[in-house]
Amino acid sequence: MTRVLAVLCFGVVALVGCGSGSDDTEGDGTAASGDAGAATIEATDGSFSLEVPDGWSSQDQFLQGPVVVAAQGQDEVDQLLVSAFPQPGGAEDQAIFTATGLADSGITCKRLEDSTAFGDARLVFDCPQDADGSTVRRLLLPVEHDGKSILVFLQTSGETLDDTAAVVRPIVESVAWK
Repeated sequence: MTRVLAVLCFGVVALVGCGSGSDDTEGDGTAASGDAGAATIEATDGSFSLEVPDGWSSQDQFLQGPVVVAAQGQDEVDQLLVSAFPQPGGAEDQAIFTATGLADSGITCKRLEDSTAFGDARLVFDCPQDADGSTVRRLLLPVEHDGKSILVFLQTSGETLDDTAAVVRPIVESVAWK
C-alpha cells in the first residue's frame, strides 16, 4: 500500500507516500532512544513529548502548520501526526474538519463520544477503510490539557477499534506535558 500519510497538516486531505528514513537525534523533534522498545519524540513547539513504539521514526520533514509531531512505523501503513492548538476546543474542531475531509474521500468516520478503548472515556473519531483485503483505521483523538489541546491522528492496520487501541493507547498515555 503506497498511499500512507493521511491528512497532512490536518487541513488538507492528501494521501502521499513517505519514506521510512529516520534521523535519531535528540532535542529537535526527532526520535531519540527511550526505554527498551520505545522512542521518545519531542514536539517541535516544546509543549510535550510522547513515546512511539519500537521501530517507529520521526518524520519531521512533513511538519507544517499546527503539526508538531510526525512519525512512521516500520510498516508504511503506520503513521502518526499530532497537531497542537492554543485553545481547549481547537483539537476537537480540527477532528471534525478532518473527519469531514476523509468523508469527502469516501472514508466514513464514526464519532464515539465516550470510548474507553484508549483508557479513560474520551472522544474518538474512528475512520476504518477496507483496502487490499485488510482494514486500515484512521483515528482522531482530541486531548485537552491546561487550556490547550492536541489532536492525535493515527493510521494503522486493525480489524477492530480494540486492535488499534493496542498501538494508540501507549502513545496517548505517554504524553508528557511541559
